[in-house]
Amino acid sequence: MEKYLLQDTPETRQMIEHLKTLLKSNEHANVEIAFQILAQGGIPRELYPLLTNTNEKIMMCYSYQFYQVLQK
Repeated sequence: MEKYLLQDTPETRQMIEHLKTLLKSNEHANVEIAFQILAQGGIPRELYPLLTNTNEKIMMCYSYQFYQVLQK
């Protein structure tokens, strides 16, 4: 499956901005949705800091096998 979030298009940039909003949310359900989308669409490097800024998100990275995000 093509990692559509890794393409540089206006639509992708807009999706990434929406993902940032979800990842900054205090609602676990919003963060979970963002992780599910990233699992299918790929993980843009600019989102790495938002995926590791809480212990909960770090644990979710392990759960979703986003190991590349955890390697700094």
